[in-house]
Amino acid sequence: LVTELCGDLDWIVMKCLEKDRTRRYETANGLAMDIQRHLNNEPVVARPPNNFYRFQKMVRRNKLAFGATCAVVVAILIGFGVSTWMFFGEREAKREQVRLRELAEASVRQAKLEETRTRAVSMARILEIEAEDGNWVRVDQGIDGLLIPADVDNAANPLLLEVRGRFLARRGRFHEAVVDFSAIVKLGPLPFTAPTDTNSFFKSIPL
Repeated sequence: LVTELCGDLDWIVMKCLEKDRTRRYETANGLAMDIQRHLNNEPVVARPPNNFYRFQKMVRRNKLAFGATCAVVVAILIGFGVSTWMFFGEREAKREQVRLRELAEASVRQAKLEETRTRAVSMARILEIEAEDGNWVRVDQGIDGLLIPADVDNAANPLLLEVRGRFLARRGRFHEAVVDFSAIVKLGPLPFTAPTDTNSFFKSIPL
């Protein structure tokens, strides 16, 4: 009973016991009405006015409405939190997907460049062997077949273009060499430098 008596009832009793008559209830009806306010969960006259106290009384009078409102607010907050978490999770997953795709594309590009470089070096060595044997017809055939139309990326292989352009220049086919070197300039810097082990061959081919 202590918790029941230490609230409004305590204030009501203390108001009844006030020494100053002006601070006590004027009539028994005033006391009865204050007790009724307590039973109806309304602010009592005996207690000093306080906004938090009034709010507590309003909550007690409307427990069902406040409970439903709180449940809705909690549900909204939980939904918002879950949505936010899913949004950030999805965005992070997309970023990771983009990063993995870029890594895969970079690996493919690097593999193509390595393949191009290997092919350029191999073709240069084959042409060197043919030149050393004096098979200049085979050399010309090799030059013409260095970049074949069937190659998917033949127009974007600056290293192969350089090798062929230098061979064409040494064979005196300058107009064709200019076409290849012009294509290199449009493509930008070479992904690799020209094979150094073929430089001596470039100088040895007669014009």
